[in-house]
Amino acid sequence: MVYTLQTTEVKEQQLKIILKELPSKLNDKVMSTYDMILDRGKKEGIEEGIEKRIEKGIEKGKIETVLKAFDNGYKIVDILLFTDFSEAQIIEILKANNRI
Repeated sequence: MVYTLQTTEVKEQQLKIILKELPSKLNDKVMSTYDMILDRGKKEGIEEGIEKRIEKGIEKGKIETVLKAFDNGYKIVDILLFTDFSEAQIIEILKANNRI
């Protein structure tokens, strides 16, 4: 039942009508199962958000490394050695930050 509701485009009003027509014990099971699915989805969403923020933080750190290295006299070919960026990406970062 819950799977059917998730995979079809049942509107909230229609869902309320369907649930009212169910026997109360079945209604309770459907709602508790639905709540479990929602909770699992929320947890997965939170974990995914944390992972994305970590990745953004790592990327930001790499960009700062490129800028600091360039500001301290390192050449682009040297910066390539300790970042995962391509030469084109490094040039783009430097241009975006008014370094070249």
